[in-house]
Amino acid sequence: MKKGLFITFDGRHGTGKSFIIEKVANEMIKRNYKLFITKEPTDSEIGMLSRRVESKFSSEALVCMFASDRYIHCREIEEKLNKGITVLCDRYIISGMILQNMCGAEFDYIHFVNKYIIKSDISIVLFSDNKVIEKRLALRKKMSSLTKKEMMESRDRYKENFSLLKKKFGNVIGYKNDTIEDATNLVNSLFLEVDAIKKL
Repeated sequence: MKKGLFITFDGRHGTGKSFIIEKVANEMIKRNYKLFITKEPTDSEIGMLSRRVESKFSSEALVCMFASDRYIHCREIEEKLNKGITVLCDRYIISGMILQNMCGAEFDYIHFVNKYIIKSDISIVLFSDNKVIEKRLALRKKMSSLTKKEMMESRDRYKENFSLLKKKFGNVIGYKNDTIEDATNLVNSLFLEVDAIKKL
């Protein structure tokens, strides 16, 4: 049995990650893929604790807490991949790099702590216009402290650091996601990448 694909989705809050994952999942089901959809932080005890204390601990301590959750998560992901199941993950190390750097942790430190995590086959980074993001977030009832902190900035740290992310993680692909047409084009482009990997 061939190993499953590991595809991650990152980007600012409000760039439409959940919507894109749903569209990708629906298309994969049509193509008879076995799927496992997951997210970070996870709903494990340490994942939930990380969310509760993200505004209370030092940036370095938070990096270690989120990394601990990720390493536990990786064991579950690896089990799925070894069974030939494709894993779609809402946020992974790229979001960790950006959000924890926003809180003061150095990129090199974050990268070092996460040195032994599973590498994704494809890392999708979503970009959206600030006005589009504002409209999407206005519909949300609950937001974490990191979401609120990120909302206070007009800058897109994912876009600013995109070259660095590609250098550190390899197959990182950026997509604009402002409209339904953008989302459709993204899904079509992603499957070209998936088909290319399957041929290797």
